[in-house]
Amino acid sequence: MSSLEDVAALAMVSTATVSRVLSASSHPVAERTRQKVLEAARVLDFEPNMLARGLARSRTQTVAVMVHDVMDEYFSSIARGIEDEAYANGYVALICNTDRDAQKEVHYLRKLRSMQVDAILFAASGLRDRRHRAEVDRQLVQIEASGGVIVRLAPHESGKPDIGFSNDVGFRLAVDHLVALGHRSIGFLSGPARLTTSHERFSSIRRALKRHDLALADDAVLEGGFSRSCGEDAAATFVAAGCPATAMVGANDQAAIGFARGLRAHGVAVPDDVSVVGFDDISPCTYIEPPLTTVHVPLYELGVRGFRLAVHLLAGGERPKPVYLPLALTIRSSTTRPRRPREWT
Repeated sequence: MSSLEDVAALAMVSTATVSRVLSASSHPVAERTRQKVLEAARVLDFEPNMLARGLARSRTQTVAVMVHDVMDEYFSSIARGIEDEAYANGYVALICNTDRDAQKEVHYLRKLRSMQVDAILFAASGLRDRRHRAEVDRQLVQIEASGGVIVRLAPHESGKPDIGFSNDVGFRLAVDHLVALGHRSIGFLSGPARLTTSHERFSSIRRALKRHDLALADDAVLEGGFSRSCGEDAAATFVAAGCPATAMVGANDQAAIGFARGLRAHGVAVPDDVSVVGFDDISPCTYIEPPLTTVHVPLYELGVRGFRLAVHLLAGGERPKPVYLPLALTIRSSTTRPRRPREWT
């Protein structure tokens, strides 16, 4: 790699002058000299040592994004928003897949602390594990004590996200839509029990149903696992129980997509026999058959806003009150009015 000294030698100036030009210092440098330095840096393909600069300035121009699985379109959309905004501001974004593994999450936090990343953004929900949370909190305290900042884009046991969205609003949109179509027997595909988000979303759909004097249909609350495979397994259980609801709402799109696929595999038509609604509006919702009705979450914007908050906090700004982004229902072809009893064959 080319060094600062190499650039100085090619431009025939001092290393101090090179440093001033490349760091955009306020120290005056003649325009002709500045151009010589920039041309020498271009010719040598010089890139400043970010680690050394970080050690000197207590900043490394790096942020880390904690996700459960970046292959999941929910997380990849958020991560892309963060990465795009980071690039536009001269930062590098690191993606850490925790796989919902407590030890892996702590491992990453320890490594990120040693790397002195400027900020860590949690796109993933917190795990409901008291001992694990205590260790995570211990790592975060040390990161913040050394000048790093933490931004949460998902709920956790200690509180609400810094930037997020209202699950209550989202499930109200979904339930209101189904009730308007005439559904009174509505089930739910829940998320993994050890995630804070799962508990929030389960409580939210119950509150949404209660507004219509309804409760979740018996035998129609199934483990959706936030995954397509778990959604397919839930569909098999649902069909074996005699299809105990006319509509099912997924705690996320992945489970809803898998559930719709599983219903079709067992000869149950969507939406003619059972309507299906998702939550998040990830990109595959448009391309499955039938296209999925779902609650639209502005995931990319969530990432962008999260990075901007991190920069604001790094600049010494005060942490604002939690911000909730607006949600909307995207109606597609997976929902329709329920069949009358005599129509069911």
